[in-house]
Amino acid sequence: MDDVTPSDGSAPFRAYTQIFVSALSPAGTYSLTMYQVLLPQNMSNDQGNAAVKALFGSYKADAQRAISEIAGANAQTQNIVNGYVANSQRIADAQQRSFAADDYALLGNTVVRDRDFSEHGLVSDNLADALTQADPNRFQEVPPSQYIKGVDY
Repeated sequence: MDDVTPSDGSAPFRAYTQIFVSALSPAGTYSLTMYQVLLPQNMSNDQGNAAVKALFGSYKADAQRAISEIAGANAQTQNIVNGYVANSQRIADAQQRSFAADDYALLGNTVVRDRDFSEHGLVSDNLADALTQADPNRFQEVPPSQYIKGVDY
């Protein structure tokens, strides 16, 4: 029990706190559970103690609600993690495409699409120019944004 005078100018109060420490778990951890009741300071010690004893004595944890809230929090956390992983994968994929495009440019290569066979292929810049000029309806240069993972990079 402690008397508390808030720094924000609000009314002082008496805080009754009860902390339970679990036994050591097989994983080597402890669980702490804290219960706290805040009462006006102008209550007598006997009144405060009686109120706190009645509250702590009658309190029963709603295990179903606790499990439900924990499950909801776990699902929310999993959604955040999944979003982070998906975003990280998109960033990595964009970097891989960009690196491949830079490598191909430095090495004098171009990714070309053959529309007749719905295929992509990496060819020299000279061959890419010859193919796209000879039959532009069939052969097209593929921009990096349309590279296919596992095929073009």
